[in-house]
Amino acid sequence: MRLTYDAESDALYIRLHDAPAQCRIARLTNDVAVDYDAQDEVVGIEVLHARRVLGGGGTPVVELQDVVGRPAAG
Repeated sequence: MRLTYDAESDALYIRLHDAPAQCRIARLTNDVAVDYDAQDEVVGIEVLHARRVLGGGGTPVVELQDVVGRPAAG
């Protein structure tokens, strides 16, 4: 799993595992989208306007609990 945050665009991306180049995207809100692979497994979550959505205007805070991931490809 990899978390990336771009302060300039205020976008957070949580990559759960490497995905093929093409993913199906499901928008949950205008600011949150989920990427699915061909097997309908979640491969990533994108949060736009992350300061507002996750941090109440401050630095975004993300807490992950009981996350089960796949081993990174070698």
